[in-house]
Amino acid sequence: MNAPKWWLRCKLRYAARLLKKNVLNRWQYSALAIKLGYGIWRKPLTKDTRLEQYPFSLALGSALGLKTSHSEFEYRDLLEAYGPFNEAITLLIVPLTDPPTPNAFNWNSDQENRAKAAALQLSPFNRAAFRIQVWWAEQEQLFPLFTKMTVFIAGLLVGGVVGIIIGRITH
Repeated sequence: MNAPKWWLRCKLRYAARLLKKNVLNRWQYSALAIKLGYGIWRKPLTKDTRLEQYPFSLALGSALGLKTSHSEFEYRDLLEAYGPFNEAITLLIVPLTDPPTPNAFNWNSDQENRAKAAALQLSPFNRAAFRIQVWWAEQEQLFPLFTKMTVFIAGLLVGGVVGIIIGRITH
């Protein structure tokens, strides 16, 4: 990621707020925290990058401003602001890692897709569009005839307006 570090830290804080509101689930937040953490460090996160819990948490904590001689209070404040990034890797560990290593796994396309889905949720416009989409799907199930009529009438209106505009432009 070539975004400024302050922007990535802001996105991580925002993701933590969305996690608290249950907009993001823990797995989406974890994948996004790993992705943003590597962006803050300016390291590439490619397929099969080996991720280990303790080095990740330590490096991301220091990149976010945690001193090496920190108190538990400072650490809890950091977790309150940026979310539970310290649990990110242990949450995403698949039991069938090869070779089996506790607190480590390789980044793969599943986690990449999870991070992309979470990144889409960071935009309020996308969240509104997703809510409208879910609402419309629910309406289609509840009132199938009415929704089809609404779509047909809306299509007629839009087609009529476009036809009038094109007719005025060509004459």
